[in-house]
Amino acid sequence: MKQLHPIIVEEIPHSIKKYVKQIEKVTFPKQGCTSDVGILHTAKGRYVLKRAKREKYRKWLYKEYYVLKNIRALADFQSLSAYKFVLTAVIDWSGGACGDARYDMALAVRFEDGIFTGKERASFFKGYGKQISQSEFCYFAEGLYEFF
Repeated sequence: MKQLHPIIVEEIPHSIKKYVKQIEKVTFPKQGCTSDVGILHTAKGRYVLKRAKREKYRKWLYKEYYVLKNIRALADFQSLSAYKFVLTAVIDWSGGACGDARYDMALAVRFEDGIFTGKERASFFKGYGKQISQSEFCYFAEGLYEFF
């Protein structure tokens, strides 16, 4: 996947650093196209930071945060906790909406900017347990996504 610009400790807002206390290290999982992601390792545990620089993606990020903050009010629903919105959210929550899994699969394996090689794409589908056809891929990744 594409490696976006890593998040460095000096860039993390003071309010987040104050909440998590001492940051021992920051690691970086493979990145997507919309955000930079860093995992903060602290004495209190691990926290995922997600930073989006383009306005469109910041709006998506805020929607993810909003859904996570409000979904905990549902009875008997276990979810991850969202602590603070400055640059932060949970990876791949995708706004917390229900939808067609083929859309997510198509976007996950686009060949945009060298994100997935052919071998990585095959591994993704093997791990996911489902496939999409070329026509489904074209419809969701090159048609529907571009429309929105």
